[in-house]
Amino acid sequence: MKKIFVIILLFATCTVSSQTRIKMKNEGGVYTVPCVVNGLNLRFIFDTGASNVCISLTEATFMLKNGYLNIDDIVGKGKSQVADGSLVENTHIILREIEISGMKLYNTDAIIMNNIDAPLLLGQSAIQKLGAVQLQGDELVIMSGKANIPYIKRSTGVDWFEVYNDDEQKIEIDLNSIKREGKYVTYYEKVTYIDEKIRMKQVNEHVNNACDKWTSYDDHLKIQQKWKDFQYDLCKWIFYCEENMNCILTLTYYDTKGKVIQSHNYQDDIKWKDTLPETIGSVEFDNICSQYEIIYNGQTYWLYIEDAVPFLDQHPQAKLIE
Repeated sequence: MKKIFVIILLFATCTVSSQTRIKMKNEGGVYTVPCVVNGLNLRFIFDTGASNVCISLTEATFMLKNGYLNIDDIVGKGKSQVADGSLVENTHIILREIEISGMKLYNTDAIIMNNIDAPLLLGQSAIQKLGAVQLQGDELVIMSGKANIPYIKRSTGVDWFEVYNDDEQKIEIDLNSIKREGKYVTYYEKVTYIDEKIRMKQVNEHVNNACDKWTSYDDHLKIQQKWKDFQYDLCKWIFYCEENMNCILTLTYYDTKGKVIQSHNYQDDIKWKDTLPETIGSVEFDNICSQYEIIYNGQTYWLYIEDAVPFLDQHPQAKLIE
């Protein structure tokens, strides 16, 4: 699908002929830009040579301790190439919001450098979202005056969204759990067993898998008791949208009271499936990897599911194009 960028703006700077001019500060021969990251005021070096937004361990520690970052914002470990060509370890994170003179960038890739004195860099992961820019003396000029944002900010009012229900089981996606990183998408999926016969079939399968011919009678009863109230399972998936591939990262089983029965972690041994299944898997793939066309106030929006659902919820007049 062709992507049409959504533009949501509030201007707090001088705008002339649709240009936005931001006054930068010369600090030791480099220019810094004032930004607000997840509500925290910071100054970043405007660095077109940096691939990503970078922060140091000092800022990261402060942000984690004070709620400007949370554990869900952390994607994982990685390595970066620095100016001298060497590779250094870092931590990949997602910055939920970067505000630059009223323009807001959402879900921006960033890295935490493994150095307490590393400079704060506003790299290409943020700069590209600003569109065409120019440096004119001590001013950063954003030519369109508009941030190039491919999706609107997530609403926290919608969590679980039903994508499948056949009266036997219900599949829901946790919209707040969706993380998009390049070609990959991770998210949590909840499968609830509605039909009692199907639920009991699942219970019996779990009990049989946990028992063998050497399992004692008493242990068999304990396992049956453990699984008797099984209600739903929660999967953490990772999708590789370009190749129609997926795999499970974690799988946790819950009873009717929301208590964990059993949990498996597959993240240390990821094995991609060759193709997605034709039934449920294809439904999930369409929901997770595709964008939805929405018409609102005469403007066309192409939004991913985590943005489309709250957008439609907040704007009843909006029309979803099937």
